[in-house]
Amino acid sequence: TLGAATGSHCVAASSAAGGSSAAGGAEAAAAAPAEPKRTSVFRGVSRRHANGRWKARIKQHGTDVVIGDFDDEEEAARAYDARARQIHGDNAILNFPNSS
Repeated sequence: TLGAATGSHCVAASSAAGGSSAAGGAEAAAAAPAEPKRTSVFRGVSRRHANGRWKARIKQHGTDVVIGDFDDEEEAARAYDARARQIHGDNAILNFPNSS
């Protein structure tokens, strides 16, 4: 029932505005993925907005361990891989699994 009410509201809003862009916008918003936005394509790497550098971190025994800050995103990802190998050995999930 909530979807029906929302749909009729969008139609009324688009009719009052004289166009159908509001209905199209609502459909586009409903189709957007619900995943959180990531700042990096690499596991364990995020952008630090305060200084613009890349931070590498990993969970160890339920605690967030900061590996370090890096100028390059890929450098941070490789640092993550090195620490993941130390912690998890052969079971580590890596950004670059084919490199040694």
